[in-house]
Amino acid sequence: MDLFQLECFQELAESLNFTQTAAALYITQPALSRTIAALESEMGTQLLERNKRAVKLTPAGEVFARECPLIIDTFQRGVNSAREAAAGKRGTICIGLQRDLFENFTVDLLNGFREQYPEIGFDIRLLGINEMIKELGSTLDAAITSSQQGSENFGRVLLSDRQNCAVLPANHPLASRESIRMEELKDERFITMSRYSSNYGHDIVLHSSMDANFEPNIVAEVEYVPGLMMLVACGKGISILHRDLEKMADGRLIFVPLEGEKRFRRYLYWDKSSKNPCLPLLTAFTEQWVKEHKISD
Repeated sequence: MDLFQLECFQELAESLNFTQTAAALYITQPALSRTIAALESEMGTQLLERNKRAVKLTPAGEVFARECPLIIDTFQRGVNSAREAAAGKRGTICIGLQRDLFENFTVDLLNGFREQYPEIGFDIRLLGINEMIKELGSTLDAAITSSQQGSENFGRVLLSDRQNCAVLPANHPLASRESIRMEELKDERFITMSRYSSNYGHDIVLHSSMDANFEPNIVAEVEYVPGLMMLVACGKGISILHRDLEKMADGRLIFVPLEGEKRFRRYLYWDKSSKNPCLPLLTAFTEQWVKEHKISD
């Protein structure tokens, strides 16, 4: 049974006229007769009673005439869905997001994409920065991360560029300053992210200190940003984070911009070798989104 047979039967069931139906379908009347006969043979039941004067539906034909439009519609929707999937307009993208952050730009980007491509879903995996880079190219199609440990197999586009700040307890002597030079923090105790959780979160303290000609006194390493902020707020040390996290602290921490320091950048990374047909739509959408928001690397 094929779609052409169903369309022939549907047209004939409405007109009950072989000559009229053949003309409407642009085929000969013998060809139409053979098509209907083949359909009846495959179904193992007679659908039409015909003689020299009239054509009418059998009881089985009446039932099938009611079902036939639904079958054709389901078939066509299935074909369209398959074509959309092949074109990347239907499917799922597996994307890694940082497990301990809430970022407005990520929400806006992903929701904007889903509005434009409602048949594409996201399989979101919440991971640490290092885990995301490790999984990219195996279980992940894409990831949003601050890591810069890229590979020639990865594409990337900058999503956010934010200022790094010294994060201080509210009662710290430098908390009232408009800005701070890294050199002024040489006698401080530092709290960092662990290397396992975030190379960047660990190295930003180490590299910034070394650039300022001192070795940081790192007194604690933590797995999650909220834990780091809690330790700083409780007077265990200071750290370096980007300014967007200031809202989370609700006044318990003071974020003071660091003069001349490298900025905190977030990227969408993707696996160039991915066979997921939806992925090029995400990367193209993201590049346009970045242009509209005037973000430049």
